[in-house]
Amino acid sequence: MKKIKFFALLFVAFIAALVFTGCDGKGKVIAVVNGDNIYESTYDDMVEGLYAAQGTEATEEQKKQVYDSLITSKLIEQECQNLNIAVSDKDVDEYITNIAKANGLSNADFFKQLKDAYGYSSDFVEFLIKSTLEEQALYNHVTANVAALDEAGYQAIYNADPGKYKMVQVSHILTKVDATTDDAAAYAKSLDLISQLNRGADFAELAKANSADGSASDGGKLNDYITADNSTYVSEFVAGAMSLGKTGDYSTTPVKTEYGYHIIKADSVLASYDEVKAVLKETVDNENKEKAYNDYLAALKSKADIEDKLDFGN
Repeated sequence: MKKIKFFALLFVAFIAALVFTGCDGKGKVIAVVNGDNIYESTYDDMVEGLYAAQGTEATEEQKKQVYDSLITSKLIEQECQNLNIAVSDKDVDEYITNIAKANGLSNADFFKQLKDAYGYSSDFVEFLIKSTLEEQALYNHVTANVAALDEAGYQAIYNADPGKYKMVQVSHILTKVDATTDDAAAYAKSLDLISQLNRGADFAELAKANSADGSASDGGKLNDYITADNSTYVSEFVAGAMSLGKTGDYSTTPVKTEYGYHIIKADSVLASYDEVKAVLKETVDNENKEKAYNDYLAALKSKADIEDKLDFGN
């Protein structure tokens, strides 16, 4: 079953993952990177939007992660300047328009949602987006010459751990555990549905008639392929899907998750090298690019003159 992902939560993840530079502000300086200041107000805005505005208190580790990201992003800003990598206001405007449209919003509503949810001003959001685009441009620059492997190289990676690249597309039937259906009753119902499948019942029809998931109207079908490292679905559901060996297999024992009990059916299983090599190649190439980029950032940091002014008790 898919984890709920609201637009706002997606944008939090987007901001948390980006590297962003310090705003041109005044106030207490919390770090100096190659002579450039990072201000406490920028740090506070980040912590506020990611944690306090969501009703949670950031841990010391999370605060340190925000602080470290500010230092890294200042290094990226400086490196972009050194390499003459620039992002225009037009680039930022186009990005905002595209992400707003993708979420069915006008630009004004896009800004309003972020203001209401995280307290971010439109100027601050535009600044964060510009920083993200700068990071992407630097990433592209650094990884442009990362070479792909030959066929034997990809085959060797597959042979070392074939299960890592297995992909399963599934349908499922969910019996919820809630105020109206307790655990024992939900489990018994799931066992009965499995018995019906064993006697030849049609999975899609059973899902339409019995599943409590939103996919019921489509016979329980989920369109995306699931892999062992999938984080979109809860871990127990992923494990249940990956345990299915071939197309047509279904759970012989109900799969318990926080949502209730699932019966999972494999609609398509891709497991051989030839079946998964396109995805494997993309995954391996991206991993190699990420390593090259992270090594590049590490080198920037190792030779930088960084003055830390916040103490996280380390």
